Parts: sequence; structure tokens; C-alpha cells
Amino acid sequence: MERKKIALSILQKLNEGNKKLSANEYGIDLSQLGEIVEALQNEGLISGVIITRGGFGNPVLALLTQSAMIEIKGMEYLEKNL
Repeated sequence: MERKKIALSILQKLNEGNKKLSANEYGIDLSQLGEIVEALQNEGLISGVIITRGGFGNPVLALLTQSAMIEIKGMEYLEKNL
């Protein structure tokens, strides 16, 4: 699945109140999911995600989404791109 489709799916899930994100669901690894979620957060589309990195190459080690939420900007992006 391409990154934009994954990003839209993540926004949809958070908009519906579903905070559980799984790399397996998208057929990617945790590091790839973390990069997509980090990009969404850096753009101000979502907030509240804690991303833990470490080790050689600084890969994503953990993705904590209990406090994740979609922001107004994310809702607007979702409306325009669905």
C-alpha cells in the first residue's frame, strides 16, 4: 500500500476514535509506520503520538498512540482527499 493511502487510513481511524495502529495491517514494518505517523504529526495533522527511536540508524522502536488525536488540519485534509 502506498504511503499516502496509509496516511489517509490513519487519519480516518483517528477521526473515528480508533487509536490502534498496526504495521501488519498495512503490510509494512514498524519503522515505516513510524515514519508515516511522524510525518503526519510534523505537519500538524495529528498530535499526541510518542515515537521512540534508537540504535544504529535511529529506527523506530516503539509507537505509542494512546493519546493520539486528529487535529482540525487533519480533518480538513481528510475531507479534501477522500
